[in-house]
Amino acid sequence: MAKGIQKAVIKYVLADDVDELPEDRTIFHIRQLSFEETIPSTKRIQKALTQKPDGSFDTNEKIYLKAKKLDFIESLVKVENYAFGHRFSELQKKGVIDFDDQSTIHLLFEDLTPDWVNEIIEVARGNLKGIEIKDELSKDDALEDA
Repeated sequence: MAKGIQKAVIKYVLADDVDELPEDRTIFHIRQLSFEETIPSTKRIQKALTQKPDGSFDTNEKIYLKAKKLDFIESLVKVENYAFGHRFSELQKKGVIDFDDQSTIHLLFEDLTPDWVNEIIEVARGNLKGIEIKDELSKDDALEDA
């Protein structure tokens, strides 16, 4: 059965993190995009590509990187349980942190591997490789529904 987007934001664990203990996983809160919302992204990527006479493409890396970063920033809402790497020593000193501010999300783009950035962007488009964290009802919630 086909379904529309069920949640505005999902909690997601990257495929590389699935085998970690639940308390060691990083959780990304990713905004789900409709087809219509992906069109500007597609246009940004197209601007980075120029077709050569032989049919192959040249990529303007600066435009491509900017397009990917916009896709990432527009998709990511919040991050839980993340430890920054050596490029960001001040944040690295803080250890494992949670954040939802745009300035830190911008830095996260530069800290993650390209595969992880692409996975997050793809999740926003509905392509899940890792796992979605489902919210469980508490006992109190279950009693209220009964």
